[in-house]
Amino acid sequence: MPTFGVAVKAIIRKEAKYLIIKKSKSEDVAPDTFDLPGGRVQFGEGLEEALHREVREETGLEIDVKKPINAWTFTDGDFQLVGITYLCDLKGGELALSGEHVSSAWLSLEELKASNLPPWLIKEFEKATFK
Repeated sequence: MPTFGVAVKAIIRKEAKYLIIKKSKSEDVAPDTFDLPGGRVQFGEGLEEALHREVREETGLEIDVKKPINAWTFTDGDFQLVGITYLCDLKGGELALSGEHVSSAWLSLEELKASNLPPWLIKEFEKATFK
């Protein structure tokens, strides 16, 4: 039976740097890859409410949601996830990764473009920085 979900992701901006996190090898979707903080929306939960919760759970950070920058879909076999990526500013908190992630970095757009991150992830950052 097909599985469907809705997700939200955050591009978190701190001055001129952006947060990336790396998933653990035990994650069920795209393990051991770089990603943005976020996750699935729970039944009855608002999109921004879910984004705040997921960012807190995964990073310990508080955010100020600015605007949606992209809508996307991911499919793998009989699994489909539809999501929205939001541009957010860091509001507070201390970075403390959950067990779902193994590392993190704050990088400038130039550093992101020069990295070996997946093209889809770099495009998300480019959309977030487009004026």
